[in-house]
Amino acid sequence: MSSTRETLLAGIPGWTQALIDRLNEGWITSAEQVVELAATPHGMAALSEHLEVPQWQARSLVDAACTRLDLDTIASRRRAGPLYRATEAPPEELSS
Repeated sequence: MSSTRETLLAGIPGWTQALIDRLNEGWITSAEQVVELAATPHGMAALSEHLEVPQWQARSLVDAACTRLDLDTIASRRRAGPLYRATEAPPEELSS
């Protein structure tokens, strides 16, 4: 998307080759692009659907990408926004 050097998803915790391959089908190839998509109004749902994972797992993958990019500001903005309030919770949150 941009001419700057982008961070590959390979090597980021949680990002398996199968998940990376699914994103590559949609021309998403970098951690920056994942974070940008997640920040859009329906981005987290789209990411979850495209990866064929629950929204809590998609959030975890985006958090891992943010950590790799050291984008604490973007991560906190996303957490404060409507995208973080998904209807599906991780299994450990469901049991409490």
